[in-house]
Amino acid sequence: MTGPSTVRPVAITPAAQAVAPRVTSLLRETWRSLPRAVRIDLLRYWHDMPEDSEWAGRAPVLDLTDDCDGPAQCLCGGALILVSPSAVASMSDDDVRSLLARLLADASQYADGVVPPIPSRAS
Repeated sequence: MTGPSTVRPVAITPAAQAVAPRVTSLLRETWRSLPRAVRIDLLRYWHDMPEDSEWAGRAPVLDLTDDCDGPAQCLCGGALILVSPSAVASMSDDDVRSLLARLLADASQYADGVVPPIPSRAS
């Protein structure tokens, strides 16, 4: 579990703040639509991340940032999900759900070992 000494301060942009409730709500809906076995596999994968990983005990991380390639990305072996606030602001709810489902599918491929983990964006 992460303690206060490991929490990094984050600046929340107005664009991210504007779409955050919508994206989190649609992510919850999308998550619930996944088969139970897939949800369990993802939860187990995130929970069991190596202790020396910067993501241990805090994956997955949803980052609303325009610092990503395209409207969204799944990075760091499925532990980091980047979503562009400016991209999703102009998308329909169905399109955002599809985008989030693709990101969760990407994370699931990491969990299943189909895709080898990629380095973090800090590497």
